[in-house]
Amino acid sequence: MRGFTLIELMVAVSIFAIVMMVGVGALLTMVSVNKRAQGINSVMNNLNAAVEQIARATRVGSAYHCAASPNDFSNISVPADCAVNGGLLFAFEATNGNVLDTNDQVVYRLNGTQLERSLRSGINGTWVALTSPEVHITSFKFYVTGSTPLRAAIRCSRGSS
Repeated sequence: MRGFTLIELMVAVSIFAIVMMVGVGALLTMVSVNKRAQGINSVMNNLNAAVEQIARATRVGSAYHCAASPNDFSNISVPADCAVNGGLLFAFEATNGNVLDTNDQVVYRLNGTQLERSLRSGINGTWVALTSPEVHITSFKFYVTGSTPLRAAIRCSRGSS
């Protein structure tokens, strides 16, 4: 009976160790890529949910107002367009709101890196973050066209002449 020599065993163990290091390295890379992909997926789901919520509420609203500054709450009950440069604040009267109550406007804004919503016309303490803290939005603008009272007045004058 003949056995393995010490050199043959050392070569076999060395080859096995190299194959295992390559395999473990590939496994760790796959785990890292998967973790990053799950993070991106979570961010996209969070952002999609926020935008979908804004779209649903907007569809049934009225008296749309857009402002360039996220802190400009003056006249948010008065319809205003911002079609060219967009705005960082978007307000409107909710479907169940009272047009005579100026403190019940739904307001959305980009505040720093987060989307926020207020159901009370932007009154301090009424803001709720729509995106999670790990979502950092660098650019987000609202565009509103066709909401100005001037357009409504033009339509009315055409109909009455």
